[in-house]
This record gives sequence, C-alpha cells and structure tokens, in this order.
Amino acid sequence: MGRCWQVTRAERRLLAEVENSSLCWEVRALVQQCGRWQSSPTFLLRRLNESATPANRESPTWPKNANQLGAALKSFAPGLRLKSVAVTYSRNSSYGGRLWHLRQLEQCDEPEPSTPRKGRTDQEAMYRAGYLQPLRKKPLKLKTTENNLKH
Repeated sequence: MGRCWQVTRAERRLLAEVENSSLCWEVRALVQQCGRWQSSPTFLLRRLNESATPANRESPTWPKNANQLGAALKSFAPGLRLKSVAVTYSRNSSYGGRLWHLRQLEQCDEPEPSTPRKGRTDQEAMYRAGYLQPLRKKPLKLKTTENNLKH
C-alpha cells in the first residue's frame, strides 16, 4: 500500500546529500555486508579505502584522514539514519580514542525519524532525528517566603 509517513523538506535534503555522497554509499555497503561495524576511525577509513574505487578515493570530498572521516560521519549521520544505518561513536577508555559504531537499523513500515505522530511535538521529532541536542534541565529552586508558608 505504500508508506504512511511523509518526508519533510529537511529529510529530503538529507536524503539527497546521502545519495550523492560516495562515502555514504561505501558506508551503507559495509553495513549491508557486515551488519555491524565497530572500529577506530583510522581503521574504518582504511577499510572504506579498500572497498572504494580509485575515482572515489581521489575525489576532493573523500576523507583523507581519520579527522575528516569523523567530521563527515557526524554530518551524514542523520541522513544515513533515514537510510536505515545508525552511526554513533564513543570513547574507548583503554586507549583514549574514539570508536565508531555502524549498524543496520531494523526495516519497518515507518522509519525511526519520522514526521510527528499525534501527541509528539515537532521538537521531539527533530530531537529523535538528531537535529537537536537534549536540554539539560536544572532543578527548579523555590524561594520560601513567609507568604508561601501561610497558605
């Protein structure tokens, strides 16, 4: 019957960026082949360089080092999530470097970041899609005054 969700303008822009990026194609191929991938950015770049064509590796947009790869993965992460690939990173305490985690998301009728459902605000949907960072709420400090205690 088709999908029951609508793609927003921002999601369309992200999808176009992912479709036009040779790096994203290689990341998606790696995840489809392995299912999950976890490694340092240096090792991940080496693996992507092995599978990429020479033309892609020589492209000006192809990352030349681990720092460029990390920046590219961070910028493409929301678009890759729309293509069912989760991209996250963490710190490895044993050597102090970062580990990149790539995994295939489960296929379902409605992908994880979608337009807001009933009861979900636009801000919540944007947070789930990775556009917003969580807010750190400070505890509310109440001033006790003599008037507050009388009631």
